[in-house]
Amino acid sequence: MALVFAQQGYSAVQYGQVMSINGVMIILLGLPPGHSISTPGHPRWQALLGADFLIHAAAQTFAVHVLAVAVWTLGEILAYSISKTIISELAASGQRGTYIGIVGSMSGLATLIAPLLGGVLLARLGAAPMWLVVAGLGFAAAIVFLKLEGRVTQRRAEILALGD
Repeated sequence: MALVFAQQGYSAVQYGQVMSINGVMIILLGLPPGHSISTPGHPRWQALLGADFLIHAAAQTFAVHVLAVAVWTLGEILAYSISKTIISELAASGQRGTYIGIVGSMSGLATLIAPLLGGVLLARLGAAPMWLVVAGLGFAAAIVFLKLEGRVTQRRAEILALGD
């Protein structure tokens, strides 16, 4: 995103201002959404993963980038809350820590690889196509979560029935 901002003529200060929205929103909204969406149907919230990056693809003004960051931050808060819930609901009680650890490791790996691949996409395709690819990956993740919804609901019922 820093490279896109530089390409569009924004200063480092403006980039910092936009990114500060992410931190402020996480502090203010981090816990309430996680609690409110830990109900049946929570995989549907993952659709935000794709929608938010479409805003960046169309962004030509500072205000639209601010909106995009606000939307993907909300998606980030929801995705983080949902992923741990889904893992704990699908894994057997003795394996939950292992599964959450593996997901955490993969998240770290993604944090390393994503900027590298994003930089390649940005250099070869440009900003808007890069954001469209990222949005497509987000929508693909949403589809996976929607496909898991039945298993999550079934597992939740089994846990409640067995007291697992």
